[in-house]
This record gives sequence, C-alpha cells and structure tokens, in this order.
Amino acid sequence: MSGHAGSVDSLIDATVTTYRGFFAARPGLRELWFDWRASDQVVDIHREYRRTLAEGFRTRIEGTPATADDTLAYAALFEMNGRLWEMAFELDPAGHPRVLAEIREITQRFFRRLLRISPPPSGIRARAGLGPDIGRAGAHGLLPPDHRSTCDWEPRLPPQERGRKRRAQILAAASGIIDSHGPHGTDVTIRAIADAAGTSPASIYHYFEDLDSLVAAVAADYMDDLIAISAEVDAIADGTSFDPFYEHRIFLYRRFFERRPGLRELWFDRRASAKVQMMHAHYRHLLARHNREIASRYLQDPGELFDHAMHVEGLSSLWELAFRLHRQGHPAVINEIRELGRDLIRRLGETIS
Repeated sequence: MSGHAGSVDSLIDATVTTYRGFFAARPGLRELWFDWRASDQVVDIHREYRRTLAEGFRTRIEGTPATADDTLAYAALFEMNGRLWEMAFELDPAGHPRVLAEIREITQRFFRRLLRISPPPSGIRARAGLGPDIGRAGAHGLLPPDHRSTCDWEPRLPPQERGRKRRAQILAAASGIIDSHGPHGTDVTIRAIADAAGTSPASIYHYFEDLDSLVAAVAADYMDDLIAISAEVDAIADGTSFDPFYEHRIFLYRRFFERRPGLRELWFDRRASAKVQMMHAHYRHLLARHNREIASRYLQDPGELFDHAMHVEGLSSLWELAFRLHRQGHPAVINEIRELGRDLIRRLGETIS
C-alpha cells in the first residue's frame, strides 16, 4: 500500500511539473485555456477536455473506483484545480509556488481518500509566510479589504426617500428579469426593465450609468444575500463541533443557489464585464475573511487568509459544476465540496478542545 501511495505521489508530482512548464512557456495560449469571456463553443471545448483529462488520470491510477459518481468526483477535482492553475499564473508568470503546492496537496489527498491511504502530513503550516500579501494580489478573488470603496459598481444611494424607493423598484425589476432569463438573455434590456418597473428608460439612467452598472448592482444585492447567509450560519458556530456546522452551511448555500437560477449565473458568470468581475473578487475576498474567522473558532491556528482565498476560489468552481449538472446541485459534486471543506480544516491545524 505504501508503494501504491508512492506511485500516486510520483504521478502527481510529474503532472504538476509538466503542466507548470507547459503553461509558463505559452502565456498567450494559456490565456485561451483560462479565458473567462470565451464563447460558449470554446467553453464547451474546455469542459470536454477537462472531462477527458479527468477520465484519463483516473484510468492511470490502478485500483481507484469506477462508478459514475466516482468518475464525476475526478471531474470535480479537475474543475477545482483548473481554477487554482488560473490563480497560480495570475499571481506569477511562472506559476505561483504556494498555489501549485496547494494543487499538489489537494490532488494527493483526493487520491489517498479514494484509495483509503493515510493522508500525507499537512503542508499548510510549512508554507506559512510564502503567499503574497492578500491586499496586493490583483487576481479575481484576491483584492484589498477596502476594495468596495474604490469601485463604481454600486452608485451612491439617492438622498431622498422617494429616489431610494424608485431605485429599489428598478433593481427589483432587473432582478426578476435576470432571474427569469439569465444575465445575458435578450430580454435583459433597459427598455424591458423600465417597463417592468413602471418607469422610463430616462429614469433608469438617472440612477445607473448604463445597463452594465445596473446588472452589477443586481449582482451586488444577490451577493449581499449570500454574505448574509454566511453570517446566519456563522452565528451557530459557537458551541457546536465543526462537522454539523459545515453541513448546515452547505445546506443553506445549496438552497440559496437553487432558489434563483438566473441570478445564480451572475455569481458564476464567465462572460461577466470587468466591472462585475471586480465585484466578484470583492465578495470572494469577504467570504475568505469570513471563513478564516470561523476557522479561528475551531482551530488554534486558523491559517492565513491566502489559504482561505484559495479555498473559496476552488470551491466556487465546484458549486458552478454542481448546478451546471443538476438544477438542485449534483449530489456527487456537493459531496466533494463537503469533503474538501472538512479536509482544509483538518490540514490547517489541531482543533480547539
């Protein structure tokens, strides 16, 4: 069994080394692989290729399970690692060592879990201090804590109560249309939103610079709701063990994403504008901070914010996959979210007794 573990680790090390060299040598083509705004056809090619890679990797590991759900677990691993590869090269043109180490460790633990092999010693403590300052990293999910104050996706609220109500009506109308048709639906127009809100296009332009600003404000409201869900579940963290707390968080997140499919696309939107992507980055940073705060209630050392930022980025890709495969969130992918979340806590340190 120890020999089996060694062969798995060797294959993972060789794969990470090969991929790092491949992506580092071709920066322009690398952007195509990680292109957030690619056409639907290119995105489908990406997804199919990741699925093929996952299946090929599975067949090379003798003795791993081969049921449909287990094969899907491999696909989930490649989706998560794909986002981490993207992050690694956003932070460093040669591939950031800290993120690459996390890819290697996640993959090792995934295969050891399937093969029922004891996991390797945690590497997070040994990597302490190697990550960039979270406030200086300009990646999708790594922005300064005060970033919202410097962005323009959310205009200042009107000073008068009547103006605030009118703006809220416009946002509610836009939310309803986007929830029904998705953020890129042909019915998502200023005219349609004005008609639904019982106002004029000119009135919308009084509160929002353009359609993009309105969509970004809708997304911000939606993500405020997600942060509120996090706060709700965080409130029960004291006085309970980690597993039931984390199970409750997954339950609430799953219900939240299931409830409004069109708005959910805003959180996972690969074709979002630069303004909406910056807003995504802000909210993922907030979630990372929340997660680290919660970890501090269970762990003597909750790890660095960078650890939790990587975790949020990776798991976001799995939530996207779960709802892409099933309107209620695919159970096999949800289970991988569950396993990876628990594993991060185990790796960060000993729990507080």
